[in-house]
Amino acid sequence: MNGTRRFKLVEHLSTREFDQAIDTTQKMDETCLVRRLCFVKSLYNGRTQQQAREAVGVSQPTSSRWARAWSDGGIEGLRPRFGGGRPPRLTPVQWDEFCELLEDGQPWTPQEIRTLIEDRYGVAYHPTHLAQDRADELNVEFVFILPYSPTLNAIEPLWKDLKREISPEIFADKNHFREFLTEIFLHLSRRLISIVTGSRHSSRIFRC
Repeated sequence: MNGTRRFKLVEHLSTREFDQAIDTTQKMDETCLVRRLCFVKSLYNGRTQQQAREAVGVSQPTSSRWARAWSDGGIEGLRPRFGGGRPPRLTPVQWDEFCELLEDGQPWTPQEIRTLIEDRYGVAYHPTHLAQDRADELNVEFVFILPYSPTLNAIEPLWKDLKREISPEIFADKNHFREFLTEIFLHLSRRLISIVTGSRHSSRIFRC
């Protein structure tokens, strides 16, 4: 499908009902469904299919399948099929062993981690499930930001200022670029922290 084309899909829910559905699935820890709903929400907001799929990091065939599933069945059409509930988890003993394997073999890519779990334990696991399990252990609750919501992400203004500072510069080599980037990033970070905290002594945070 052409990346500039707006995907036409059935609007099963109003915008308010959609936001409520995303909030409910987050509370129910349905991570995969939240991701799919965020993709469809982007289409609701007029994004192209390419923009919507890039926001959640999926391929073109996957995004087309999700869009058709939504149009055909709404939320239930989007819900992942795991044969009767959530995918199987690692047992506590397996989890402890797995953590030891990760520590001994660092660094790992997400694909290597997934392959390790499937080969060793016979469990299909997405890296986001691992993060959720660890967050549960630490009593950490994730709050998901909807796609294209820069006002909810504090780092977005910093990236915008960073690009503005870098764009007119010409760099002699990668070391020059790295030094300039580090200096500007720290300067902008201090300024952002000063604005957020109202402190004039934010530079202390970056001292080693």
